[in-house]
Amino acid sequence: MLSYRQTIPNAMKTLFFYILIFLSRTLIGQFFAGAGLGTNFETLAVNPRAEFIVGSHASISAYAYYPVLKPANLPDFMTVNADFHYYMRHPLEFNYYPLAGIGIIFILENPSEQNITKNYFCLNAGGGVSFPLSSKIYMYLEGALVTGAKVLRTDLRFQTGLTYLF
Repeated sequence: MLSYRQTIPNAMKTLFFYILIFLSRTLIGQFFAGAGLGTNFETLAVNPRAEFIVGSHASISAYAYYPVLKPANLPDFMTVNADFHYYMRHPLEFNYYPLAGIGIIFILENPSEQNITKNYFCLNAGGGVSFPLSSKIYMYLEGALVTGAKVLRTDLRFQTGLTYLF
């Protein structure tokens, strides 16, 4: 039987994935999926992401930040974020955008068993740029200030990676 501390995070993850499915089926139909790397100058993280186009200049991006390399004094954690991007197109075929969003930081006390015991909400604000490498593949560079977690401090995170337009 799951404890209260395990039930809430599992329900939050399930709700998050249902929201992604809902968005992918009800929006315009175009979305990006991809992966990359992120850093806050102290950790190196993998960064899977999905981005849903919601208009000619806007999108909603959902992604995770999971550190694979970190100092021993930091707890094991994962951040799941949802950001709103407003794209401005440059004549030289790239897009730049401000972003703002919310996230949840999951602190893992027993990483071998993936027992999630603490959750904290956080806020994201920043910006980025995306370059088309082909008609379907885009490279993104993004920076964001992440704040609001009680255990972890305010971070300046940078992320880069590739996305594929479906």
